[in-house]
Amino acid sequence: MSSERLDDPKVEFAKSGRSTCRGCHEKIPKDIPRIGIPSPFTTPKGEVITSYRYYHVKCTPRNEVPSVVNYLTTNTLDSSDLQQDTLAILNEMLKGKSSEGSSSEQPIQNPFLEYAKSSRGKCQECEEKIEKGTIRAAQPTIIELDDGRKFVSQKYAHIDCFLNKARDPKDMLEKLFKISLEKKTISEDEEDQIRVNFSDLDQKSTGVDDIIATIGNEPVEITQLRDLSKEQGVDYKIVQKAIDRGLMRGEYFMPTPDTVQKLD
Repeated sequence: MSSERLDDPKVEFAKSGRSTCRGCHEKIPKDIPRIGIPSPFTTPKGEVITSYRYYHVKCTPRNEVPSVVNYLTTNTLDSSDLQQDTLAILNEMLKGKSSEGSSSEQPIQNPFLEYAKSSRGKCQECEEKIEKGTIRAAQPTIIELDDGRKFVSQKYAHIDCFLNKARDPKDMLEKLFKISLEKKTISEDEEDQIRVNFSDLDQKSTGVDDIIATIGNEPVEITQLRDLSKEQGVDYKIVQKAIDRGLMRGEYFMPTPDTVQKLD
């Protein structure tokens, strides 16, 4: 971390469970991210001493958020996850302000794949936690405030969630592989492993497209699709994943748990 000044805020993991959030008045458990707002005072001897008022990240007073964001964008913390996750939360808080909120968000680099280093990140699509060690898509984004200031933040998503919103999931996955290998956030062996999990995207080579083609406007029994998959030597799990991906994009719907049907 760069040298700190006495008026700098603290962004850190709580060293114990003894501190109390000055916002919600609840304890801040050990190892939970917290923000310390400097509170200097002068002793009877004339010495200026700085103490800190601690907050959960989401409890940070709104008038203090801009200064903490500025600190995080001009200094480097020992933990990149702590820095990025805290920035993401604070920038969301800034977005909620009408006159001082952010005016725009714009991706500044191509998205890439990486393995989550902790379980503190949240998927921007489904809003569920991304577990440590899970492959995720990272999107570097610049947030511009109405007053002209700009801040860089990372947005994360489960790779499934990220691909489900893509117009061409297969093409997007190829782009993610290319960029990630260039950035060395994944290895070639890891690429091969990830490809296996997304083999449903390559429907022609796997035979999945022939099975999907049998789904019409009338309900088709899941058992029929299972039997057809077995006859053609296709793993039904891949077929099911292709259907699930179609459901996410609105291509199919299931009127009952036992059937699948195409939308008109």
